[in-house]
Amino acid sequence: MNTNKLILGHLAAFITIMIWGTTFISTKILLDYFTPLEILFFVFLLGSLHFALSTHPNFDWLIKSKNGTLLELVYAE
Repeated sequence: MNTNKLILGHLAAFITIMIWGTTFISTKILLDYFTPLEILFFVFLLGSLHFALSTHPNFDWLIKSKNGTLLELVYAE
C-alpha cells in the first residue's frame, strides 16, 4: 500500500470532519440573520456550482493530476 495515498486519504477525511463539524455552529449563527429556507437555498446553490464546475470538461485540470484523478489520490488503497 502506498503510504502517501494513505496519508492523503486520512488528511482528506480529517478536513471533511472539520468542515462537517463546523456546519452546525455556523448554521446556528446564520439562523440569527437568515430563514432556514434561505440557508438551504444557499447551501444547494453552492453545492450545485461546485458540482457543475468540477464536472465541466474545461476544468479537467482541477480533477486530473500527474498521479491519477483526484478521487484516486483521496481514496487510499
